[in-house]
Amino acid sequence: MNMIYITKNNFSRFIYFTIICIVISSCGDDPIYGCTDEMALNYNANAKEDDDSCEFESLQINFKHVINGDDIEFGNEPFYDHPPNTYSVRRILYVLSDITLYFADNPPLSISDFLFVNTDNEETLTQTIDDLPELCSGIRFRLGFSSSDNIDYQYINADNQFHYNMVWPNLYDEKSSSQGGYHYMKLEGKLNDTIAYNTHTGPSYGNDFSILYPLFDFSSTSSISIIMDVNNWYEDPIVYNIPAGGIMDDEDKQSDLQDNGHNVFSVE
Repeated sequence: MNMIYITKNNFSRFIYFTIICIVISSCGDDPIYGCTDEMALNYNANAKEDDDSCEFESLQINFKHVINGDDIEFGNEPFYDHPPNTYSVRRILYVLSDITLYFADNPPLSISDFLFVNTDNEETLTQTIDDLPELCSGIRFRLGFSSSDNIDYQYINADNQFHYNMVWPNLYDEKSSSQGGYHYMKLEGKLNDTIAYNTHTGPSYGNDFSILYPLFDFSSTSSISIIMDVNNWYEDPIVYNIPAGGIMDDEDKQSDLQDNGHNVFSVE
């Protein structure tokens, strides 16, 4: 029988060449490229290097505004019947915040940005939320800002001149209704063909009159419509703002609008 003796020097060389072989073999493997974002539709658990191939769903939101079931024609006419009055709608501006999206197989996703809708600016009437893990099956949102988010000059650089359009006056007076922040909504037009009205909602006297809506459920989809039924702002009680009696500094009327507003939105 032939015996193989491994000397100390031979053993060292054996270990050295074994390590070299392992290193060369490892270096010779091609890295696995793919999508490494676990939220993506095409997530690759084996990928070690992201190749910018990740794919996500999105949600397109179409904003619609109706009276008596019909799309509003914006301007100082036509006039819509709402006994005992008729009124036109010149424009509507509002902000939706605290947006949460829901899915069939993923946890809810909170959106940090707010959505600003301005019927004078057509591009704001269709907005898209990207980078979603799957098709959306529900949405929740707030009209306006909560007190913690309604901060004076907080959104001065927001898109579509949001600050310029929606800033709430700040007179630096603790007893004043004008304590800064932002309007929740501006709804403006003419009442009974003669009187201009301005239905403005916001943080009168620093109070939170925003409206947090419950979850709106729908079948999984990439497109929804958020519909405002303007008549519901004026159902019970009827709240207008005419020059003889403004509502920005009227906490009772702001509270009435908050109550009426719970039935304003629907989602399809």
